[in-house]
Amino acid sequence: MRKIPSMSALRAFEAAARLLSFKDAADELCVTPAAVSHQIQKLEEELQTPLFRRFNRRVALTDSGAKYLGRLGLAFDDIEDATRDLVQRGDGELISLAVPPMLLRSWLIPRLASFYDTNPQLKLRLVDTLKFLDFDKDHIDAAVRYGFGGWEGVHSEFLFHEDMCPVCSPDLLAGGKALNGPEDLAQFRLIYTERRLVQWDNYLAGGGYGHIKARGQLWFLNSIHTFQAALDGLGVALVNRMFAAEYLRKGDLVIPFELPREPGHQPGYYFVTSMQNQLSQKVEVLRDWIIELAADVAEPPVES
Repeated sequence: MRKIPSMSALRAFEAAARLLSFKDAADELCVTPAAVSHQIQKLEEELQTPLFRRFNRRVALTDSGAKYLGRLGLAFDDIEDATRDLVQRGDGELISLAVPPMLLRSWLIPRLASFYDTNPQLKLRLVDTLKFLDFDKDHIDAAVRYGFGGWEGVHSEFLFHEDMCPVCSPDLLAGGKALNGPEDLAQFRLIYTERRLVQWDNYLAGGGYGHIKARGQLWFLNSIHTFQAALDGLGVALVNRMFAAEYLRKGDLVIPFELPREPGHQPGYYFVTSMQNQLSQKVEVLRDWIIELAADVAEPPVES
């Protein structure tokens, strides 16, 4: 018979030790702070070891408490992973797909209805992330990745290249400033997105305008903020044309000029699966649908 303290006491200790607060632990567990304190006191008595040092308005872990939390935290992580894995694997129709956030919002979600028209029985779990998730640890069946391809340990199938273009608010040009080509950028602020692999510098250099110096720079981590800054007239942004399509259609943004894509290896999007796991029939259905969608994406022009 296993000699294990009660799960209620272990949960109370793990939460209080992780948060270093009986009150916060009580909020997380939906009980009172007194109940958390009582469970921890019972646990300390059973273990015959103090786990916390108690002060007037705070608590701190003893050395024994810190070591116990380290081991217990790993055990709780294993239980959580095993439970999630069992639930997801038990649902044979669930597919988990990781997708970059803006691609999910601008390209995939507007087309999901066509997937369900032919596959009404399947369930999709869409994870919006730019991170390269671990297929087993993060319980992902497949992913659409942004980059140059050639990743180790995975099978990747090319979908389409990224097509970048400059955009700005029409209000930005209403003041009489000309923006007919790259040389006019000296009058404007450039807006950057850190997570894009094609930036203003190499975009301009690829068209022979690497010498252009803009009026200033504004950087954002994510594309969603880049678009908002462009809509607010804060400068000229370099964005993925696919993500800008709706704004361009409505006239909220305009493309002041364009440069052809520089020849060579360009970033794009890939459908990625694990080499370790055999592709299931349900994932094949999703893969075939996404590849069919990708075939309709126009490739950007290449400078000859």
